[in-house]
Amino acid sequence: MNKWFKNPFAYLALLIPALIGGFFVLGGVPGFSKLPTSTDQLRITIVDQDKTAVTKSIRNGLKDNVPFKHVTISSNLSAAKSRLSDRTDAMTVQLPAGFTKDVEAGKNPKLNFYVSDSNGLLQNNVTRSVISAVQGKIATELTTARTTGAMAKQMAPQIAKQVAAKAQANAAKQQASAAKQGAQMNPAAAKQMQQKMQQQVKQTIAKQTQLQAQKAAQKLAATPDTHTTHLHKIGGNYQYQMGPMFLNMGFYLGLMIMSIILTLMFMGARYAMGKWLAFLMAQINGVLATVIGPLVTVSLLRCFIQFNGGTFMSLLGSEWLFGLGAFELSFSLALLLGGLPSFLIQLPLMVSQTIAGGAIIPRQAMNSFYQWLSYHTPMYQGVYMTFNSLYGGGNGSAYSTTLWLIVAVGLIITILAVAIGYRGKEPRGFSRWISFN
Repeated sequence: MNKWFKNPFAYLALLIPALIGGFFVLGGVPGFSKLPTSTDQLRITIVDQDKTAVTKSIRNGLKDNVPFKHVTISSNLSAAKSRLSDRTDAMTVQLPAGFTKDVEAGKNPKLNFYVSDSNGLLQNNVTRSVISAVQGKIATELTTARTTGAMAKQMAPQIAKQVAAKAQANAAKQQASAAKQGAQMNPAAAKQMQQKMQQQVKQTIAKQTQLQAQKAAQKLAATPDTHTTHLHKIGGNYQYQMGPMFLNMGFYLGLMIMSIILTLMFMGARYAMGKWLAFLMAQINGVLATVIGPLVTVSLLRCFIQFNGGTFMSLLGSEWLFGLGAFELSFSLALLLGGLPSFLIQLPLMVSQTIAGGAIIPRQAMNSFYQWLSYHTPMYQGVYMTFNSLYGGGNGSAYSTTLWLIVAVGLIITILAVAIGYRGKEPRGFSRWISFN
């Protein structure tokens, strides 16, 4: 027993579970600190193609009541769908042309929603709940006094025209009757009669307008006729939703562990073959892993998620690029920190990227630290390149450009680390763990 606990690896074995558990708490739990309130940072566009007082009233009511701070009013549905596909917006609500005519005719007006399913879990859940809330809000809005007033404003010109025509016809009849009887009205009496008639016309217009507006609004107690269009639709179960996260998270963890092993191999091999040849061999080893890994992981994913051969090849390409970025980042940290000690930095970084990766929380709802991490580490780019390959949507070139930058920066750091450091002539410390003699 004494011999066992004299070995430092016994204490390392005791320490690892505590360290890993602590890293998961420190790296993951803070990512949820701003939820659920931070989902108000998601964006929504209301497309008003009817452009009437009624739809203006409804869209203003929505703008004040949807759980999003960023609400854009537009009439261009195509541009709104493009922003939705690029993940700039979370949802689009369309008030189509003819909405007000349906309202005035007592019909259930058409209301269209557009969402993109090619997004993280929380965003998809939020949009589903918001659709239900918006349906109820518009149904209520259509019967409120504000909407009745808007409808009255909409109807007033037509009613005024009808009442004025009727009043003119009555005046003409009165004048014709007076002329027939030979009577002549003095100018003062005629002016007084005209003013009285105008006042009666105004009162009649106001009364009829209000009555017709209330009557039309009361017919709309039913829920609007809604339709939801899903862009980049995903499968019906959560395997499709969570597949991108686990595909990339597992691959990243494997590459991180591999980078530490390759660093230990490099530290031992440089005494036998020279540090630059050892560095080259480590790089070749890593690049080969980024090719072999996706062949296994994507093939296994296909056992659970249905996709065609073209998607398979697209996933292989995106996973290879993601793997290259993850490897170069991990290998640079491993070389800078002497191999195994880098685990203290790399594991928290990996855990933090499970939040910053966007598979659960959308980038807009993350706090500032995780948002920054999502822009500067590989996981977010890899997860959304996977979403794009599987379901479509998004600006893939932005993600691939970010990954290439990570590859370039990581490679520069590793070259500088090898050039400046690792000058010892005799194996010491971790260099003795793997010998090439």
